[in-house]
Amino acid sequence: MKTSASALLVGATVVAATAQQAPQDLLTALHHLARPVLIFAGAGDVRATEQYAALLKHADASHDRQVHVILVTASPIAHVEGGEDPATSVATPAEQEALRKRFHVKPDAFSVILVGKDGGEKMRSDKPIPWETLASTIDAMPMRQTEIRAKAR
Repeated sequence: MKTSASALLVGATVVAATAQQAPQDLLTALHHLARPVLIFAGAGDVRATEQYAALLKHADASHDRQVHVILVTASPIAHVEGGEDPATSVATPAEQEALRKRFHVKPDAFSVILVGKDGGEKMRSDKPIPWETLASTIDAMPMRQTEIRAKAR
C-alpha cells in the first residue's frame, strides 16, 4: 500500500509540474523573439474575435513589431475576413489552465495581455485594445526602440 501511495504522489507531482511548465514552454519559446499578445475569453465571447480582427487588420504592422498572438479561448475564434493572419498559437487546454493561473484570469473572463520580449507583462485590459494603443505601447518599449534604430541604419 505504501508503494502505491508513493507512486500516486510521484504521478501527481509529474502532472502538476507538467501543467505548470506549459505556459513556460509556450512563452519561453517566444522569449526574446516575439511580443506575445494573449487573448483570454470564455465560450462564444465576441470580444475575442473583435481583438483578433484588430490584429488581423494590421497584420503587417503586427509582424513588423514581432507580435505573436496566443489564443486562450474556450471556443475557436470565428473566421475573420481581411488581411493575412498574424503569427498565432492556440493554447491547449492544459496550457490554457496554466496561463489563466499564471496571469490570474478566471475561466470565463475576457482579458488581453501584452507580454514583452523580456517576458514581463506590459499591458492588460478587460476589453479589446485598439491597435493604435497596442502599437504605441510596443513602440515605446526599450527593445523596440533599439529595433527601430537598427532598421534606420
